[in-house]
Amino acid sequence: MAFSDEQTLIGVDNAMVARPLIDWLRQNGIHASLAESDDMGGTLPSLAFVHGTYIQVPPQEHEDAKHLIDKYLSAKTAPTDELDGDQ
Repeated sequence: MAFSDEQTLIGVDNAMVARPLIDWLRQNGIHASLAESDDMGGTLPSLAFVHGTYIQVPPQEHEDAKHLIDKYLSAKTAPTDELDGDQ
């Protein structure tokens, strides 16, 4: 299956948020990739905050990707005391 070079972008807070979301999307059949901000080779890391971080998906998968991201972000997490074994 050939895809167009066109990609739609979904904005997220930062790359640390984007990477698990991309894995989640890929596990669910979405062709997703990270569109990293140009930070001038690491010399101006603040540019990543100014320009943001985006997940790229093919236009025909945009709505499915948004739905999956909303589902992922709304999932409840375990309280930290349960993770530590303290009760």
